[in-house]
Amino acid sequence: MKLWIKTKIVGKGTEDNPRRPYLPVNLPYSMLDLGDECLVRVSGKPEDIKKLLNDPNITVLKDEEARAIIKSKNPNADLEDVDVVDIELEELARSEGLDPHEIKRDIQVSTRGRRVLQCQEAHLLRVLAKKKGIDISDIEEHIELGSKHAHNRALARLRGAAGIRDIYKSSSVR
Repeated sequence: MKLWIKTKIVGKGTEDNPRRPYLPVNLPYSMLDLGDECLVRVSGKPEDIKKLLNDPNITVLKDEEARAIIKSKNPNADLEDVDVVDIELEELARSEGLDPHEIKRDIQVSTRGRRVLQCQEAHLLRVLAKKKGIDISDIEEHIELGSKHAHNRALARLRGAAGIRDIYKSSSVR
């Protein structure tokens, strides 16, 4: 599961204490520095994402809000430029006996957008969905362009859960 958040920056910017996003849970992330705050793309399991959603220092953003922030810093950049590998997707693949890194290696060049990660993850989602007999063809293009909503909808279908909406409902986040 992936999520766009805005949070404060912690750390002094030294080698021993680098500037980094405030995260109440240790998760993989990619960060765009905005001064005292940062835009962050995080990846985690639903239970870890739920902890983020319940923290008052975390503001969850929609794709459009994240895109506006990214473009304000660099008009030529987009969502895909601040992305991170989805650890839940890789775990789901391994639970089905698939090697996510081997499958991702099938894709070396981006077919949409500028970054290859979305194409690799869309390919892994397709392989995993086919193995599980689940159709995600209606959202593939959006996944490859970095949409968190489409990516998380595909994961929800694969895990057989209602997805991120249930997490949102159980927290105070919009």
